[in-house]
Amino acid sequence: MQAAPAQLTIEPEEFAPAQPEPPPPKEAADEPAAAEARGLGKDFQLRLDLNFQGTWVHVSEAERAAEYLGMKPEDWHALPEPPERRPQPD
Repeated sequence: MQAAPAQLTIEPEEFAPAQPEPPPPKEAADEPAAAEARGLGKDFQLRLDLNFQGTWVHVSEAERAAEYLGMKPEDWHALPEPPERRPQPD
């Protein structure tokens, strides 16, 4: 007769999935700065008039347009008159 095989014990913890580590707590003061760095909370709305003479935006949106488009705005009220003396696009 053969000897009975040795009994093995199974520990359920060995086969349990690993528990994910909880994320570190965030400080409330860091959240607005982090959101701003990701562009959250910014107003990306911009109304443009594009034509052959140039790109036109309302004065209230000039700063935002300059940032997004990488262009320096010019105040059309300050351009020389008559229009023939104004700088022409290349």
